[in-house]
Amino acid sequence: MQTVADIGGAQSDVLVVGDWFVDAHWVVGPHRSDSASRTGHDHAIALHGLNSTVRELGGAGQVMSLLSSNEEAPETRKFGQAYGLGSWHPGDDAYIQSLLDPQGNEGDNPFFLAPKIKAADLSEEGRRVFRLYCDASGTNRVIRVYRKRANSSYSLDHRIDFEQELPNFGDVEITEPLRQVLSRIKYVLVKDHGRGLVNPKTLEALCTEFSNLGQRPQWFISTKNWHPKWLHQLKHEDIKLLLMPPEASSQANVSDAFGSMVHHWLVSGRVPSRRAMQSIDEIRQSLKTEKKDGPVVIVLPSRSTVLARFEAQSEQNPAERQTFGLVHGVQSHDSANAFIPRSGILFAALFSYWCRMELNPGSVASVWQDWLASSISLTDKWVESYADRIRRADTWRAQSFAFDQAEPPARKPTLFDWSYVARTHAAAFVSWPSMLDDESWSKRQSFAPTELKEVRAQSLGFGILQDSHKVPRIELWRAMSEVDGCIGVPRAKRAMLADIAREIDMFVKSKDRVHRSFLVSDDPGGGKTTMIRLLAEGHRMRFLSFNVTELMRKSDLLGCFDTIVTTQAQDPSTPILVFIDEINAKLEGESIYSAFLAPLEDGHYSRDGKTFWLEPCVWVFAGTENPLKSSVDPNTAVDLNKPGLSAVDALKIVLKVEHPTDESDSPSDGAPLSDKTRDFGSRLSKPPFELKRSLSVLPKNDKKIKESLRAIGTPGQEEVLWSQLGHEEHASLRGAVVAWLIQEGRTLERVYVGVQLIKKLYPEVEEISSRVISALACLPDKVSLRDIRHELQGCTEVQRGRLKWMNMSRTFREEPGRMWNYEHKVWHVRESESLEELTKDVEDRMVKIIPSLSTTDMSWTGMD
Repeated sequence: MQTVADIGGAQSDVLVVGDWFVDAHWVVGPHRSDSASRTGHDHAIALHGLNSTVRELGGAGQVMSLLSSNEEAPETRKFGQAYGLGSWHPGDDAYIQSLLDPQGNEGDNPFFLAPKIKAADLSEEGRRVFRLYCDASGTNRVIRVYRKRANSSYSLDHRIDFEQELPNFGDVEITEPLRQVLSRIKYVLVKDHGRGLVNPKTLEALCTEFSNLGQRPQWFISTKNWHPKWLHQLKHEDIKLLLMPPEASSQANVSDAFGSMVHHWLVSGRVPSRRAMQSIDEIRQSLKTEKKDGPVVIVLPSRSTVLARFEAQSEQNPAERQTFGLVHGVQSHDSANAFIPRSGILFAALFSYWCRMELNPGSVASVWQDWLASSISLTDKWVESYADRIRRADTWRAQSFAFDQAEPPARKPTLFDWSYVARTHAAAFVSWPSMLDDESWSKRQSFAPTELKEVRAQSLGFGILQDSHKVPRIELWRAMSEVDGCIGVPRAKRAMLADIAREIDMFVKSKDRVHRSFLVSDDPGGGKTTMIRLLAEGHRMRFLSFNVTELMRKSDLLGCFDTIVTTQAQDPSTPILVFIDEINAKLEGESIYSAFLAPLEDGHYSRDGKTFWLEPCVWVFAGTENPLKSSVDPNTAVDLNKPGLSAVDALKIVLKVEHPTDESDSPSDGAPLSDKTRDFGSRLSKPPFELKRSLSVLPKNDKKIKESLRAIGTPGQEEVLWSQLGHEEHASLRGAVVAWLIQEGRTLERVYVGVQLIKKLYPEVEEISSRVISALACLPDKVSLRDIRHELQGCTEVQRGRLKWMNMSRTFREEPGRMWNYEHKVWHVRESESLEELTKDVEDRMVKIIPSLSTTDMSWTGMD
C-alpha cells in the first residue's frame, strides 16, 4: 500500500465517513453425503478452496478500500491518503485496517479458525481507520450465501446480518490523532446506509472541527435515504456530488420529501419523467445558497440505470452556464454480476475521476459526459472482476487495479438539455391550437404562472413543438410510459402502469411469491391487451391471454386454469402473467367473478371433485366497466359530452349536480353488489384502475373536481388550467374548462399513439403532415386505438420518408370528427363535420418525428 509521501501532498487527503460492514460471501452447492447427520431441510457444501478470499469491507469500508488500493500513478491520482471514520468493536481496529488491502486477507476463510490477515500498522503514522464512537458494542457483519444452480447460474439464497439494535450514539470524540488527520483533509466522502452513524451530531462535530482548523473540504455524499434529515446540516458546506442509490430512489416512489410522489423515474426509452426532474431540481435547490451553487445530483433508479443532473459551461458561449442531464443504461445478463454491489463502487469511481479530470464550474458538458462514462466503465470492470468470487469461488483472488485502467466505454451516456426538456414539457401537451390564440391567451395571462406563458411560444398545438429555428416536431418519447413501447398520456394511466410495474417487479424478485391481481377498466379498443402484454415482456414473463367472450360455458374457465398449470410445468423458472379480458362478460347468464376466488386466495381450483394447484402468478383482469364502482343516479346524471353543450350549461352541471357518494353499494348497472363480486374485489392486490376516456358526471365539491382532473388530465395541463376554475371572474369558463380537461388526455394520446403507429407501419417515415396530426386529435371518442391502426394501414403512396395529407385514405378524411374552439369568449365544439372539413384551415407543415431522447437533434435544444 502506498504511503502519504508517495501519493499526495499536504491537505489533499480523503476522509471516508459512514456505516462500515464486514461482508462474507459463501458459495455453496448441494451436498450428498451418506454419513452426514442432522442435515435439516437443505444440506449444502462450500465450494471454496483453502486460499479462497471470502471477506471484504462493505459500505463506507468498501469505498475506502477501493481508494486505498488504487494503483493509479500519483501524477494522475490527484488526491492523497484515504482515512476511514466509522463505528465497530474496539478490538477490531487491526482487522478492519487489514481488510483495506484486497490481498491482505487472502486465505482468511472458515477453513481456518484463526484469522489469516496481514499485520496492520496502528501507530500514529500508520493508522488509517478511526472509531468515531468508542462505546460501540459490536462490528456489523453480513453473510451472503449463494447457490450454484444448473447452467452455471447462481442465486442468492440467504443473507444473515450480525447487527444489534442501532446504538444510541452519544457525544462525538475527536482524538488528537484524528484531529491531525482532519487538518490534512481536502475531500470528505459520506457513505450513509441508514445505520445511524451519519447523523446531525456526527456532521456538526466534523464541520465544527474543520472550521476550527481553517479547513473547507469538498463533500461527496451517497445516501440510501431519500432526502435524509441530516442533509440540511451540510447546506452551507461545499457539496460537490449527491448520489442516490436504488434504495433511496425507491423511497421517493412511496413518499417524496417535498410532498409529492415520484411514480417512475425513467419512462420507456430511458427518458426522465417530469416528476423525477422536479424532485431532483427540488433536492438540489434545497442545498443551494446565495454563496454557492447546488451539487451534481445522480439518481440510480435501478442497478441498471443512471440519471444525472449538472450545470456546465456552454461550449459556444463561455460566459453562459446551462443545465444538462445524462441518462445511461447498464446491461448485464450474468447472474453472478447481479449480486455485486454497484453503488459503492460507482461512488468511489465518480470521486476518483472527478479529481483526475479536475472538474470545475468551467468544465463543458462533454467533459462531464466523459466523467460519467469513465466512472461507469470502471464500475463495470470492477463488478465483472469481483463476480468471479462467485463464479470461481475455489480459486478467486482479490486484486488491485488502477482507476485509470478502465476500458473506454462502448457507449456514452445520453446527454440532453435538462432545461429544455423541463421547460417545454407543458408545451408538448397542448391539444387544441385555439388554446393559444390571442383572445384565449389574454383570458389566461393575468393569472397563469409566469413560466407557463412560454407555452405559447413553444407550442403549435396537437403536441407539436417549435423553437427559435421554427422547426416543428413531435417528440414521441415525451408521451412514453414506464413500460417500454407503451404510450401513456393521461396521468391515471401513467400512474397505473407505474403501480403495476412496481408490483410485478417485487413479485418477480420475491422468493416467497403469492398471487398478485389487478383490475383495469377502459373503453373497448383502448389498447388494454397490448399494454399488459408489454408489461409482461418488460419483466420477462410468459404472457397468457384469455377472453371471456370467446368462452361458451363457465366450465370453460377450467380449461384456462389447465393451460396455466401446463405452462408452469413446462418452464417453472419463468413467472407468468395471466390476462383475463372482458371480465364483465357473463357466461350462462351469470357473472364469473366467483370462479377466481379460490385461485386468487388459495392458489387452487377444482375439477370433478379433484383439486389442482396453481403456482403464484400475476393476474390482470380487464373490462369496460368497474364492477365495484358506485352507481350514478340516472335522474341526476348529466352527460358532459352532450353535443352542443354550452359553457353556461356545463357550469350548471358542475355547480348543481350532486354526485352519489363513493360508499354506495351499487355497481355501474344499478344492481346491488353480490357477495361474490365483493369477495372478488377483496382479493385484488390494488383498488381497480379506471382508464375511461371521459367522465359522465363530475362531483360538486371543488376538491373532488380537482382530484378528478389530476387523475385524468394531461401532465402539466391540469396545473395550467386549474387556475381558471379558482377565479370568480372567470367563472363563465369554468364548466367548459372542466369538460375540456376531461377530454384532453385522450385527445393527446390519440395523437401520440397515431404517430407511433405510423413509425411502426412505415419505419422510413421521418416527417408527417401537421394536418394529419390535427386530424388524429379531432377523431371522436368512439374511434378506438384499434380503429386508428386500421385507418393508418390504408395509407397510399407513402414515399421519401414523408406522410402527407393526400396519403390518407378517403374513409379517414371523411370520418366525422370534433374540434374544440374558443370564439367570441365562449368555448364550443364543432362536430359532425368530416376531418377534411375540420382541418382545412390548419397550416399544413411537415413535422419531424423524434422517437427517442437519444435521437433528438441537439441543435433544437440549445446545444448547437
